Parts: sequence; C-alpha cells; structure tokens
Amino acid sequence: MAYFVCEDLKGASEVKIHDEDCGHFKNRDVDAETMEWHGPFDYDTAKSEAERLSMKYKKDWRNAECCMTNP
Repeated sequence: MAYFVCEDLKGASEVKIHDEDCGHFKNRDVDAETMEWHGPFDYDTAKSEAERLSMKYKKDWRNAECCMTNP
C-alpha cells in the first residue's frame, strides 16, 4: 500500500495522510493551486513527511478519517 501526504497550501487545515485507494486522492484536481500531494511513500515515510510539513504551518498532522482508520 502506498500513502500520500496532502498539504493545504493555504494552511487552513492540518496535514493529512491518505492511502492510494482514497477517493480524495484519486479524484484530486492535479492543477489545484491550494493543495499539493506528496508521495507515494510507505507509511513511515509518509508520517515523517507529514510531521515535517506540519511544522511549516505550526499545525498538527493526522491520518485522514476518510481512508486511514487502520494504517
């Protein structure tokens, strides 16, 4: 399983980890100017990337509730 980190470039929400099967990832707007997706990663690397990005916004990171109930 691959994981992707979603960065809200406006800093409005926390950084989230999604799995590769998530509808939010699959249906994303690749030209969006407000979101950036990072990956693919294994889970441990995705977690490290989420932690690093969250420090930039002084916000938390989390597993996305839509797809990451049991990573």
